[in-house]
Amino acid sequence: MTVPDALAVAPHGTRAGYRRGCRCLVCRAAVARAIAQHRRHASPLVPAGEIRAHVAALIARGVGVHQQALLARVSPQTVVHVWRGSRDQIRAATAEKLIAIRPVLAPGQRVSACECWGIMDAILDEGYHQADIARCLGSQTARIYWDRGVAARVRVSTVLKVRALARRLMGEEHG
Repeated sequence: MTVPDALAVAPHGTRAGYRRGCRCLVCRAAVARAIAQHRRHASPLVPAGEIRAHVAALIARGVGVHQQALLARVSPQTVVHVWRGSRDQIRAATAEKLIAIRPVLAPGQRVSACECWGIMDAILDEGYHQADIARCLGSQTARIYWDRGVAARVRVSTVLKVRALARRLMGEEHG
């Protein structure tokens, strides 16, 4: 598109005219005004230290850089720069978006089985049979096979099922 064609769509003296290819003095001045206005109204810079710690904690809990960027509606590069420490300050608005992210575990994510063991032991101590518990949890067999090793893990959905079963069988103290 030539400059005259661009001006048919966007008039002189506007950012749109500049973006369409016009480099006349009036269009360049319009872009300069728009940039200055943006800088005046941009949120102030704040220290990134607290945000960096929050981003690192989220990464440690399994919320990756790209997921954080999606949730905060910022660029993944922004999250990476904050996380790696290449930015000492960030915009307050960006900081608010990042700090607002709270980790939520997906039903298929694996977590430590310790809580399940404790709840299951309490249910068994109440006199319930393993076969009944297995059926209530939706198992096809009459036994529950759980590895009690140090690194044993279960799905979040299993933890939620066990908690719900404990509430139903034993009352609110195990919810």
